[in-house]
Amino acid sequence: MPMIQILQIAEQHTGPLKPLDISEGILLFLEAKKAEGCSEGTLKSWRRDLKRISGKFRGQVHELRTDEINKWALALPLAPKSQRHTLGTGGTWWIWMDDLGYSVGPKNPFKKCQRIKSPRKPVVILTVTQARAVINAAVKDPYLAAVVVLVMFCGLRTEEAQKMVWDWIHL
Repeated sequence: MPMIQILQIAEQHTGPLKPLDISEGILLFLEAKKAEGCSEGTLKSWRRDLKRISGKFRGQVHELRTDEINKWALALPLAPKSQRHTLGTGGTWWIWMDDLGYSVGPKNPFKKCQRIKSPRKPVVILTVTQARAVINAAVKDPYLAAVVVLVMFCGLRTEEAQKMVWDWIHL
């Protein structure tokens, strides 16, 4: 390799110049996070997102480029929230490697990627007639009536109202 290329590569790197293969970096990250005691759910989520990244990109971490990641991420057949989560995981992974002094390049390539925005769902509000019909239907079952009242008049989510116990209620 010519000296000029070596100098160009060295200028891109920070830390003690430890180049790292993408797949190796992912394994090290997941092992470290498991050793730190991260939950199995968190590890599973990171594993899934990083598998997407390693499935597309090969080579060394410092070779990752924002424009390539952005093009790939926008083409992923994922919901907007999943796409943002994958890019966020990639950014977390990159920062972790940078903090340990691996040669990852001067800037986080995941940070400036375009995130797909989720379309806002319209808020649906019941009319008085619809609310009356729901309450009348729920009166037949006291448990269901309690859940309906909590949801409609206290702003609780259905799952929250279903899990409530009397000890939580202070009249």
